[in-house]
Amino acid sequence: MIRYLVISIVTLFLMTGCSSFTREGGIITIRGSETMNKSIKMIAAGFMLQNPGYSVIVGGGGTSVGMKTLIRGEADICIASRPIEPGEIKELVNKQGSLGISTIIAKDEIVVYVNSSDTLDGISLSELKQIFTGKVVEKSESGRKLEYKLILRSPNSGTYSYFRKHILENEEYGKNSLTVNSPNEVIEQIVENNNSIGLSGEMIYGNQSIKPLLINGVAPGKREINSDYPLVRYIHFYTLDLPEGKIKKFLDFVNSEPGQKIIEQNGFISLWGED
Repeated sequence: MIRYLVISIVTLFLMTGCSSFTREGGIITIRGSETMNKSIKMIAAGFMLQNPGYSVIVGGGGTSVGMKTLIRGEADICIASRPIEPGEIKELVNKQGSLGISTIIAKDEIVVYVNSSDTLDGISLSELKQIFTGKVVEKSESGRKLEYKLILRSPNSGTYSYFRKHILENEEYGKNSLTVNSPNEVIEQIVENNNSIGLSGEMIYGNQSIKPLLINGVAPGKREINSDYPLVRYIHFYTLDLPEGKIKKFLDFVNSEPGQKIIEQNGFISLWGED
């Protein structure tokens, strides 16, 4: 069951008609990417501390779920870890008369993890494609055959669809796989299964039971806006129209220095770049 987090007690005052909040404020509803869920909840909490007339409700479910709620008019903002798809644009036009507006809020790295007991340290993009489409890869330098249990995010996930489109070139994922709902569950499964491999849209520090792989000889985690790590993508906020009013106020906070610092502290790449 998808749970919503109501981050502020302000909602209660709004529902009971507290007049002190009627001058400026309102409720902002956000749905989408599980990858960014923690960061956006933290940003929402900071926003509400500075703007006590507002209540921000953040829900996950994955990018596809966020898009569906935006299309139905049930969310003000969709958090997306992939670009909007043609079919979603068509639905937006048909139901809301909008093509959708994208505001980029961050960049992130898709990090490939294995269990820390694994002797593999790096892999090429072509080998990565072979492994995630269920093929066995033989490493010529060691003679080792790489065959893993795949730990995959839900098909609702932007990470799932982005990786399939850009790395697997729209081929199907291999059948020796387990699907989980959140980035944390991906990591839990890799910790429990020595011969597993999985993806996360964030760099995780301090967990000695997992190991991020180098991709094409480049390590993730540098947090550089112009990183040469090959699995980097943009994170989007999608709205029905050009942001204004309460939505613009929140987006301005997300892309402000305090908002971007929260993004960076959670392992993502700030649009502000390096200090």
